[in-house]
Amino acid sequence: MTTEEKETFRLIERKNVRKINRPVQEGEGWGIIMNKEIKDILQGEDNVKLIKSLRLGWYGHVGRMQNQRMPQQITSATMQ
Repeated sequence: MTTEEKETFRLIERKNVRKINRPVQEGEGWGIIMNKEIKDILQGEDNVKLIKSLRLGWYGHVGRMQNQRMPQQITSATMQ
């Protein structure tokens, strides 16, 4: 996963959190939730880490497959 893709995932995540927690009233005006507040809401959860762990889990799943299975054949062919 490239750095650009990582930042795109994080940007989308922040946009979704802002949509869920619509504009907040600050005194007489309205404002959006800042990135620091979004980090507090997410409590350290990160979509990029989740995607990496799921990919690693999938690779382990394919690695345990029999050699006749299609995903195993594709993975073996791309590794060579």
